[in-house]
Amino acid sequence: MNDGLRFDHRLRKHAGTVNDPGFWTIHRGDETARRVRVAAPSAVAAGERLGTAGTFAANAESTPAPDARRMADELRDLYDNAPCGYHSIDAAGLVIRINATELGWLGYTRDEVVGRMRMTDLMAPQWHDLFVTKFALLKQQGRLNELEYEMQRKDGTAFPVLVNVIAVYDADGRFVHSRASVVDISTRKQAETELRESELRSTAIVRAALDCIVSIDGQGTITEFNPAAEKTFGYPREHVIGRDVAATIIPPAMRGDHRRGLEHYLATGEGSFLGRRVEVTAMRSDGSEFPVELAITPVRLRDQTIFTAYLRDITGKKWAEQELRRFADEMQAVSRRLVEMQETERRVLANELHDLVGQKLTALSINLNIMEFESAASMTPQSSARLQDSLKLVSETIESIRDVMVALRPAVLDDYGVASGLRWYAAQFVKRTGVAVAVLEQGETRRLPPNAEEALFRIAQEALMNVARYARVEKATVTLRTMPHSVRLTIADDGCGFDPSAARRPARDHGWGLMIMKERAATLGAELTVESASGRGTRISVTLKDDGT
Repeated sequence: MNDGLRFDHRLRKHAGTVNDPGFWTIHRGDETARRVRVAAPSAVAAGERLGTAGTFAANAESTPAPDARRMADELRDLYDNAPCGYHSIDAAGLVIRINATELGWLGYTRDEVVGRMRMTDLMAPQWHDLFVTKFALLKQQGRLNELEYEMQRKDGTAFPVLVNVIAVYDADGRFVHSRASVVDISTRKQAETELRESELRSTAIVRAALDCIVSIDGQGTITEFNPAAEKTFGYPREHVIGRDVAATIIPPAMRGDHRRGLEHYLATGEGSFLGRRVEVTAMRSDGSEFPVELAITPVRLRDQTIFTAYLRDITGKKWAEQELRRFADEMQAVSRRLVEMQETERRVLANELHDLVGQKLTALSINLNIMEFESAASMTPQSSARLQDSLKLVSETIESIRDVMVALRPAVLDDYGVASGLRWYAAQFVKRTGVAVAVLEQGETRRLPPNAEEALFRIAQEALMNVARYARVEKATVTLRTMPHSVRLTIADDGCGFDPSAARRPARDHGWGLMIMKERAATLGAELTVESASGRGTRISVTLKDDGT
């Protein structure tokens, strides 16, 4: 077709002639198109149109053939290799066109499908009835959107698809074929299934949880309320969903703080209660308040933040803690009383040994000496030896009783104070154990209340006994530091040391000394600290507040 093209074809019968030239678009067999100018006088005989002789001339503005072919190739390539499937079926449901993408999903070749298979042949059997219904509806309406069904591969396996389809009609409005776009939604369906399963698991966990789980949105509206929360707070779930959490389970005195904290987090992303466990007060449906342990976790979604609170009723725990503290206080009071009674008994026993036994032994010694003097001339050597032996036994008994009296209650402690008492005890200690004790005084020494001097002396005594038993050293240091408003006693050694945490609970044969020292310090309201480590010695300090009056 250079300057023009002449052709004849049969036309439909109708009256009249067509003699006016116009512009037509000619579609070639290779699917390229060309716009031409047409002059088509009609041939009419006996009132019947027999044909038309048309002259076609190329339009000066028509697309060059090579460009048209290239565009057609590109369109064909886009159609075949699109990320979604395309297919067309005729009025009988026969597949007349399908792209390579959809064929790839199905596992068929084009020759196996086009003109040979109906659409129902490519669908899972359970979807056939739905297809028939929807196909009839398409022919009537001209368009169907978001259809979901399952297609069936050549190997028999099925996969879910989402289909959007339009109908193509001829000039008389008769259905010619469909044009459908198909998307494989296997991944989406799998994700939806996993999401549903995850939601079911989460729901099961929430429902079965022993702790209360309450979720709210950014406005403080309750969105979740599990069975444990129903039981604890006394509300049915359906009565609280959609209600303000502050007005529902938070005591009136705390509602303002809650709302300010929520607003602050939404504005800054910071919250003092988030990410940690705290103890707060909650409110039941009857208005009664009770202690709970609370942990809040925020979850930021695309357009809002959800807060999930985990609450545990700790009423029983608080009661148990109260009872434990009460019992501990009672035991400490008993312990202090026992220490006081022990010191009182020591004092009484020392006095009785001095006043009764000591004096009588002294009188016995005097009588024996008088007897020795008066009977010296008439006494036989054997009797004299026996008398001397008796005098020696009385003297040794008096000395032993004096030692017991000193151990029970050193007179130097009562007469001269704790510093002198410590020096006296250090001298006695080295004689008994071989461990030398250096007593250091720092600051201006002053007398303390008798119970304070007694307790500090006993703590030093117990600590030095532990040095002799366990430290494996030859020297220890006792320091008494007097400050304007306090007094500190320190007993230190460079021995083998120990793990203080392991000595918190005394065993049957050890650990009681440290506990007794702590109890004695507690009777004074003093603070006792123990610093020790294996191979690094031990340092025990007692700090007693004292205003010097």
